[in-house]
Amino acid sequence: MYATIKKQNGPTIAEFNRTVPYPIESVWRMLTVNEQLQKWFPQLEIEQLRPEGKIRFDFGNGSYEEMTILKVSEPSSFTFTWDTNIMRFELSGTADGQADLKLSEDIVEVTPHTPRDIAGWHACLENIIAILDGYPVRPGPAENWDELYQYYENEFEILAEE
Repeated sequence: MYATIKKQNGPTIAEFNRTVPYPIESVWRMLTVNEQLQKWFPQLEIEQLRPEGKIRFDFGNGSYEEMTILKVSEPSSFTFTWDTNIMRFELSGTADGQADLKLSEDIVEVTPHTPRDIAGWHACLENIIAILDGYPVRPGPAENWDELYQYYENEFEILAEE
């Protein structure tokens, strides 16, 4: 399921919604416990899981970017900066013990790199579910990377024309 992308006054919003067939606590750990987080996003490390805490992005070339955690409400929401944008993971439990996961990015300025970021988040969500299902996730781009990137590149081009 692809992200919904909405242009509005203020930031552009990219939003993913998934029902994950695992308890909310399992999904929360995938998002916030470094040992689990790094299985699906090895470049990230949470230094302090609290408001004003830091997340470090390792570019792999000796340089890093620090992002700031804005909000943590265990086990339901986790919000942090992503360059000039805001990332938000929101979880809620379902009646049958699954987790509804919403990932949204408030995009201050759409750039040529934006479709790559959104395709990356799409692949990350697929990897989270695969890991919870017990499948290994290979390093590097997703097998469907070209398709994802082209889809989001097209979506942002259409949005720019509106």
